[in-house]
Amino acid sequence: IDLDHGRPMPGDEVWLWANPADLGKALVVGRVMMSAYSQPPVEVNDGDREVMLDMRGYIVVDFSCPAGCSGGLVYDQNCPIGVISGEYAYENNRFGMSLITPIDKLAPLLVSQHRQ
Repeated sequence: IDLDHGRPMPGDEVWLWANPADLGKALVVGRVMMSAYSQPPVEVNDGDREVMLDMRGYIVVDFSCPAGCSGGLVYDQNCPIGVISGEYAYENNRFGMSLITPIDKLAPLLVSQHRQ
């Protein structure tokens, strides 16, 4: 994985290749909307409690991923850029956007897990 590659830019094409819930292969193609989400955290009701959702730094893409694809690798034309971490759907699921945890945020976690 090329950590020096940098983040994709808005408009760049990206691909999610996944096997949602082991039901078959899925290829989802979209474009980067934001290379690093920068809005302040929002308060979200998670059932019985309020949770602060901080999405700063996530890559935002313009596709809605199939259920069961969380954790799937997302690629640009050069290399993996991150993993699918969440999504939002609007207008009765006609428009979606997904949040990608960038590789540069995952690498330190992977290295620390490898050392244990």
